[in-house]
Amino acid sequence: MELVWNLGDHFHRLRPDGLERQGQALLVGQMLCPSLIRPTGRVDLLGVRFTPWGLHGMSHIGLQGLVDHIASAEHCSLAPPPSFFDDLADIPGLRTRCVRLADHLSHRLRNINSPVPSRAVSALAIGAVATVSQAAQLAGLSTRHLERLARSWTGLGPRELLKLARFRRGVQLLAGEARISLARIAAAAGYADQPHFNREFRRFSGVTPGQFRNHHGEITESFISATDEAMRPQAD
Repeated sequence: MELVWNLGDHFHRLRPDGLERQGQALLVGQMLCPSLIRPTGRVDLLGVRFTPWGLHGMSHIGLQGLVDHIASAEHCSLAPPPSFFDDLADIPGLRTRCVRLADHLSHRLRNINSPVPSRAVSALAIGAVATVSQAAQLAGLSTRHLERLARSWTGLGPRELLKLARFRRGVQLLAGEARISLARIAAAAGYADQPHFNREFRRFSGVTPGQFRNHHGEITESFISATDEAMRPQAD
């Protein structure tokens, strides 16, 4: 999930019923399908990406209500007021802007009790287990209880979390291993076979693994740079 602020000209998002003009401050939920957007002029974006459980208890909509949904940032208790970004837009340099935003969010987080999720939920989200039953056994939970915990902490069920983690491994391998065949990447990422890899990859990204490999760029690199270790909570 992300908080995204547009300090430039607005974007359009393609919807089934036409184009939707996006707001300037957005709360982006867990996405299980691609979202197609286009700029209308000057592009100047700033965003914060959270761990899969990072907005637990901080959305007025609820995490399940945010799945495949892009809402106004005002629905998140962490979001700074609009006046903060009016000031931020006048600051030159991305690094300085990021430092200011990080300081602001850190100050707000210090006043919020933000517990870490069950080990089973975090294991599912980072792909540390291969099946839902393995995650449940890890924490001594029933699969039904794990289902409730996962949806409460991330908005997604255990199987959806596993599929996203597997997709993320596939993206990382495609971006970093240009000489390895798609069949070997499918096996390394945990797919049953290459057709399985193709189906799920297209579902989440809108393109095939081969198309992605041929066209990914700097924006993609920024989305896959975080390590699994960075997403691990510090307690069970």
